[in-house]
Amino acid sequence: MAEQRSFLGKLMLVASGIAIALVIAEVGLRLLIPRPNFYVYDSNTGWMPAPGAAGVDNDEGEAWLAINNEGFRGPPVAYDKPPGTVRIVVLGDSFTEAQQVPMEDTFSAVMQRQLANCPAFKGRKVEVLNLGVDGYGTAQELIQMRRRAFRFHPDYVVLAFFAGNDVRNNSIRLEGDKCRPFFVYRSGVLELGGPFDDSELFRLQCMARFESRHLRVIDTIGGARSAIRDWWRNNEKRPSPTMGREPGVSDLVYRPPADPVWRDAWRVTDGEIAEMYHESARAGVGFMLVTLSTGIQDYPDPDVRMRYMRFVGVNDLFYPERHLKALADQEGFPILNLAPLMEAWADSNRVFLHGFKAGRPGTGHWNIIGNHIAGAFIADKFCEMASAPNFNHYAQK
Repeated sequence: MAEQRSFLGKLMLVASGIAIALVIAEVGLRLLIPRPNFYVYDSNTGWMPAPGAAGVDNDEGEAWLAINNEGFRGPPVAYDKPPGTVRIVVLGDSFTEAQQVPMEDTFSAVMQRQLANCPAFKGRKVEVLNLGVDGYGTAQELIQMRRRAFRFHPDYVVLAFFAGNDVRNNSIRLEGDKCRPFFVYRSGVLELGGPFDDSELFRLQCMARFESRHLRVIDTIGGARSAIRDWWRNNEKRPSPTMGREPGVSDLVYRPPADPVWRDAWRVTDGEIAEMYHESARAGVGFMLVTLSTGIQDYPDPDVRMRYMRFVGVNDLFYPERHLKALADQEGFPILNLAPLMEAWADSNRVFLHGFKAGRPGTGHWNIIGNHIAGAFIADKFCEMASAPNFNHYAQK
């Protein structure tokens, strides 16, 4: 018995020492490397930007990131739209939020500046609200549109779709992070389903996991593991045909779906986008789909793209664009496929539109040039459509 008490005492002493060391490490990290928490847990979408958060984000590029009190990047905005204002809400993921570049260099900000000169909006102020959120898929963007975007009384909703991971994000089978809402087809009806929406206990576990990110020790360990993994993926020796592969971007998205899992992922994705259009139309709000580009799609070297295409087994990299163009034609909403336009621009100018100094050129998010080119293309197309006599019918179907 005495030996057992002695063992328990030693065990408690060791546990206390570890706890004290973790507390000291946590305090030290917070003092030495101050870093704001840009996101908070959300029971509807899994997470959302933290209202009022501000600080420097240097995970990829480097930019000041400020979240307004309404919970999105940009200056404060009143829910009630001022008279004489055209308001456009942009929904999307990390490419839209664009933490890697200053706010004025995001494609949403470029859109706003350029549309100020659009003849269709002459005499009116144009506001483009950037509601992009890192990591979101189309399911979360549909929920966000319902719960938040419409509160700002927009005239138009622009959905920025990133095929590199949005299709995967929308599939329970393909997406690794289940702490997010999913839509599924049940008896032919698209509805919420999956562990996040079907299990209160699972949501509580997700909340606990998310809140643990606020502990700097755990966050630092996780960040170190991610950095080592990314370094290995970026530097391991691969045969030249695989150049163009990128962590987080699926190679299979460039091919027509060949198995039930991918077919279902695309079916759900199509249903979510169509529902966003129909709900916008019922609310009297115009809708436009913009498909963004992946790093390999506008890589400014045709030989690199060709080698990657041979590896994937395709003749071009634009299956997602063709697929979604067919959906847009079927449903009757406007679409802008950016990837072919950005590929041509990158080839002509021999400039990388993705990537920053800290990473490999041609991978990751759009840099400042990429955001500016994308914003200009979107604004041009939007102004062209807004100037057409029948443009408003998209909001009245």
